[in-house]
Amino acid sequence: MQKKFLPLFSFLLFLASSCSTDFDIASDWKEITVIYGLLNAGDTAQYVRVNKAFLSENTSALEIAPIADSLYHNPPAQVLLKRIDANDNVLQTITMQRVNAETEGILKDNGLFATNPYYLFKTNATLNPDFKYRIEVTTPENKVITAETDVIANFDAIRPDPEFDISLLSENYTMRWSPSDEVGIYDMDLYLRFDEQYITPTGSIVTEPRTIKWNVFSNLNRETSIETGKVTYDLNIDAFFAFLNQNLSDVDSVEYRYFKGIDFMIHAGSNELKTYNDVAFAQFGVTASQILLEYTNINGGLGLFASRYSKQILNVKLSNQSQDLLACDPRTKALKFASSPGNPAYPDCN
Repeated sequence: MQKKFLPLFSFLLFLASSCSTDFDIASDWKEITVIYGLLNAGDTAQYVRVNKAFLSENTSALEIAPIADSLYHNPPAQVLLKRIDANDNVLQTITMQRVNAETEGILKDNGLFATNPYYLFKTNATLNPDFKYRIEVTTPENKVITAETDVIANFDAIRPDPEFDISLLSENYTMRWSPSDEVGIYDMDLYLRFDEQYITPTGSIVTEPRTIKWNVFSNLNRETSIETGKVTYDLNIDAFFAFLNQNLSDVDSVEYRYFKGIDFMIHAGSNELKTYNDVAFAQFGVTASQILLEYTNINGGLGLFASRYSKQILNVKLSNQSQDLLACDPRTKALKFASSPGNPAYPDCN
């Protein structure tokens, strides 16, 4: 099973700088419910974290943190996910089930706070992006905590397009995709795939597939990035070459690197997530799972309830001229990429 990492948000930051004016740190005990969830209509399962935050003037939080019972409601809270229309009518109610994250293949980062058990609330229900979703948490004390978010739908990517090769011959490669009112920010990751042929210490020639990842941008503002009705971003070719040089300088044993394809991931984050980033000056981007508590959109609690969607554009090719440029240009020649198969000197340069 593939292991997924879902970092626990920092209670220490919360203890240092709570944004709730109702939270009296001089009281003997104060308990508040914290909700963290990013819905994704492209996923087959949705997970939401619900637990307690606490302060005590008599007991150190460092003593309480490793105790799982102090983080979770007992008995467990009731967690409902409700699909609502524009008139606030409830069209569907989904009861989320509490699961142990470890059995789901989700690992929490190591740290001060309890890791076993690590509980989440889960549903496999299909989300409908045409509607808002409300989370409703009822604690054992019958306190109700709620939050709402839009759900981001799939969107059209115009460029890059697997049907058309990428050219590296210009200063920039312009990418375009359709905007959505539900989206506030975008991230993009680029995955360059190639076969690396190298000589082993025993003199054998081995070819292995490799992939390197480039975070092209993070927290791109939708509103300020629209040109002629489309979200637009210029990928700078010099920056791409600089990324390659920073990550592929280990060429001592390399004979050739054979280009295979490029995969793009456009990660869209909802307006709630954008507001969180704006307020908290977050550096994590859409794909991160950690939350800071300077901002909350939870009614009656703390945390973040938002949505995201990841658009894949797979197996985009470079033009033959671009493969030759990658192999022969002084900026990248030392990286030992092979020229295009149609080059008379293949895999070398003319």
